[in-house]
Amino acid sequence: MKKILIGLMGLMGIMGLVCCDKIDPAERLIESGGGDSQWAEGAVAYVEKFTGPLCSNCPMADRTIENLHHTYGERLVVVSVTSITNSQGNPYGSEPTMQLEATRVWEQRYGALALPVAYINRGDKAYTSSMNDLGGGIEEALRTVPAVKLTVEATCDGSTVDINTSAELVFDYADPVTLTLLITEDSLAYTQCDGTSVVPDYMHNHMLRAVVTDPWGKSFGIGSTEGSRKNDHTSYNLGALTIVPENSHVVALVCDAATHRVLGCAQCDVK
Repeated sequence: MKKILIGLMGLMGIMGLVCCDKIDPAERLIESGGGDSQWAEGAVAYVEKFTGPLCSNCPMADRTIENLHHTYGERLVVVSVTSITNSQGNPYGSEPTMQLEATRVWEQRYGALALPVAYINRGDKAYTSSMNDLGGGIEEALRTVPAVKLTVEATCDGSTVDINTSAELVFDYADPVTLTLLITEDSLAYTQCDGTSVVPDYMHNHMLRAVVTDPWGKSFGIGSTEGSRKNDHTSYNLGALTIVPENSHVVALVCDAATHRVLGCAQCDVK
């Protein structure tokens, strides 16, 4: 049988044509004009990108984003969401789908999506097509002091992922907030349309595999004054989902409960 998903089949190697290679953390340099000092302390740009196997322009956006990772390193967190409301998110033939029902509410917030499209920190500006202007949006986000300083750690033992999140308010913030936890995976190979070609073993990174909390997160009573802290421990059973831990990450988002704007973001490897 043709190998469709490296993660789902539990295979460790990378096979076939590599279209979007996994980037080693050591290669993720942080350089931008005057350097890291230009950016606000603790600022992380969260990019939520909507994509699909039948989207011929999506690989072009993938390549733009991977190039940005070389520039921004850990300052940039990407989650690649397979669209469930756009038919281009459907899989080829009988291949397993990467669509998650939980993401439908995110897409409804943005309205009808023309793939590919990305949003920074769940803002209103849509970055489309090749996303050549995405770097400018990331720069702007990194110059903005985040309301929440966030750290996250995750370990996987069998089918259980244990996630520990710590948050601190950087300045007073009176409105209610939520905590959203996501699991992503790199180096997934499955069929992808790329321009006029169909690539059977296209390599996908940052792919959303599981929404651990409710889609808009769970209530997170951190308080309202500068310096307030909150810790959270969440255990998640993967069930039938198979991931390769060393290729996987947990993304934590603290968001405004009403607007869903991202106030703080962190990502960690699954150990």
